[in-house]
Amino acid sequence: RFLEREEHRAPESDASLLPGEIVLDRFTAEWSPGVPALRDLSLEIRPGELVCIVGSIGSGKTALLLALLGELRGTAG
Repeated sequence: RFLEREEHRAPESDASLLPGEIVLDRFTAEWSPGVPALRDLSLEIRPGELVCIVGSIGSGKTALLLALLGELRGTAG
């Protein structure tokens, strides 16, 4: 029955109405002093943009998420 239901579509969003953007310029963070988590990371995410973060184990995916949430403090950038 699930496959017989009408597909739900999210309403189109107007990216110009969304607040802010995320910009990191040569961002560096450490788990603890001398233990790097992210080094010289630069990225720009515009309002309404869909971003997928992928990588191997230990590549910094969790560190990036924690930094974006403010849980991992940067040391530069």
